[in-house]
Amino acid sequence: MQWVGGRDGLYLDFFAGSGTTAQAVLEQNAEDGGNRRFILVQLPEPCPRDSVAAQNGCRTIFDICKERVRRVIARLRDEREPHAALNLGYRVFRLDDGADGSARRNGQQRTACEVK
Repeated sequence: MQWVGGRDGLYLDFFAGSGTTAQAVLEQNAEDGGNRRFILVQLPEPCPRDSVAAQNGCRTIFDICKERVRRVIARLRDEREPHAALNLGYRVFRLDDGADGSARRNGQQRTACEVK
């Protein structure tokens, strides 16, 4: 993160999985005061019913990612200095079917997560 994109880089991860990229960006910003942002894209691929993730309420891989981002942000808020100005917000977008149905492939709705 330090070498590519600099302190104001935008990182795009089309295979977000569990949210490793988001965690790395958030932690690097906390470490050096950067203003890096990220965009994560993940299909709502179902978690196996007998998985630990499913047992903890995550129905999809995207649910795992969203929960990880939420927990990292909560931890960084608790750890930061009171005067530190970190951007720890994020938005989740769920893409609905357009008029042409292009946002849905094979019955799966696309979702994306972007830091503010």
